[in-house]
Amino acid sequence: LQTQSVLSGVLDPIRKRFEKLVDANEDLGQIQRRFRILSMAARRMPAEHFTKVVDATVKRRRLKITYKGRSRGDTTERVISPQRVVHYRDNWYVDAYCHLRERVSTFSIDAIAQARMNKTRALEITDAELDAVLASGYGIFSGQPTATAVLLFSETISRWVSAEIWHPQQQGQWVGLQWEVSFPYSDARELVMDIMRHGPDVRVMAPPALAEEVKKRHRKAASL
Repeated sequence: LQTQSVLSGVLDPIRKRFEKLVDANEDLGQIQRRFRILSMAARRMPAEHFTKVVDATVKRRRLKITYKGRSRGDTTERVISPQRVVHYRDNWYVDAYCHLRERVSTFSIDAIAQARMNKTRALEITDAELDAVLASGYGIFSGQPTATAVLLFSETISRWVSAEIWHPQQQGQWVGLQWEVSFPYSDARELVMDIMRHGPDVRVMAPPALAEEVKKRHRKAASL
């Protein structure tokens, strides 16, 4: 994957063992040529930060980090209790309890400017508690659902979209030759981007606020 350079030191022993397991009659170079992995939106990430996050997560230790928040453009010093490392859409995140904000949040590892593992044991959050906060929204954005999106896709792309998973709790049905899918969400930012990439082949049936936001974004894009 795109993390090859980041994980090379960690994965080298595994790679060497794999090479020994490959049939002597097989050419490893030929095998590697038959696989292609394209990472289209991966952000650059310092190897040492990724290693420290993984190390603290596995060893159950707290991390002191300098975090560059992108939404507000601010930089803060935080102590977090890492719970799990997440690979999502070609980028790496860490789900953690933030002792500064006193809540569970998801942090982009590539936005960590500095990281130092603490000797203090990490606060433990159960999987059920994590999922209640982080897995109930849409995409990487957390929060309890505030609305249910209903999307109707054109006949042209319905055969493809009907096989896609947009949300773990989605419900889908055929409306004639068109695929309709519904699911809960909390923060619409990522959802709006996913809807817009389908252009005229998707219609937001509900809620009205989501439909209006997509309409507004399309109009602004057209004006440019």
